Amino acid sequence: MTSSRRRPGRHLQPVNALSLLHADEALRSFHEKCVADGFRLKETVRPYLRKDGDISMRFIWRKRAPGLSLSIDYAVRMRGWHG
Repeated sequence: MTSSRRRPGRHLQPVNALSLLHADEALRSFHEKCVADGFRLKETVRPYLRKDGDISMRFIWRKRAPGLSLSIDYAVRMRGWHG
């Protein structure tokens, strides 16, 4: 069976999420707030190279405790990447 819905673009190799935090001040600030509230950042980010040349990434923080499971995601789009 083939899928009739295909995304234009492709995934790139996973990257260490912490190594990307320095690239965006708002992202770094958001990370610090999440960590202060007990969330943990997922170790890797899987960049997605879009057909238009932009890259999008989703950073995910999770907080788990007995009876509690929360996650937050933060999407970032970098325009005009030509790697």
